[in-house]
Amino acid sequence: MLVATTRAPVDDPAFLYSGERGARVSLTDIGVSIPPATVRRVGEVQWPRRLPPDPRTEFAVLRAAPVDISDSRRWMDEHLHAKRNVLIFVHGFNNRYEDSVYRFAQIVHDSGGDVTPVLFTWPSRASVFDYS
Repeated sequence: MLVATTRAPVDDPAFLYSGERGARVSLTDIGVSIPPATVRRVGEVQWPRRLPPDPRTEFAVLRAAPVDISDSRRWMDEHLHAKRNVLIFVHGFNNRYEDSVYRFAQIVHDSGGDVTPVLFTWPSRASVFDYS
């Protein structure tokens, strides 16, 4: 999936982005491993209990590669499915970056749609008390 965000990047590769506003839009090509149907039901996300996650039983990010804004058109051309359908997801209130990535991966996977997934995630701190 292609993830566009206005969040501030962090130095920890396990998290990539914080809940703070960044200086610019950033793009990342993300690959998510989803555990087999034998260990999860449709509509469920098996959240990692610890890092690194176990892809056999938990959702796990397997690839996170920055995409330069100037290369976004090329990325889309390379990843666009035959039907040329794009599904754009914008998360709701109170979501961390990784929450949005895993939930959208689950939605795309479970729907079985022939789509190119694009996620937009905005600065959200995942706590009602962090907004003032």
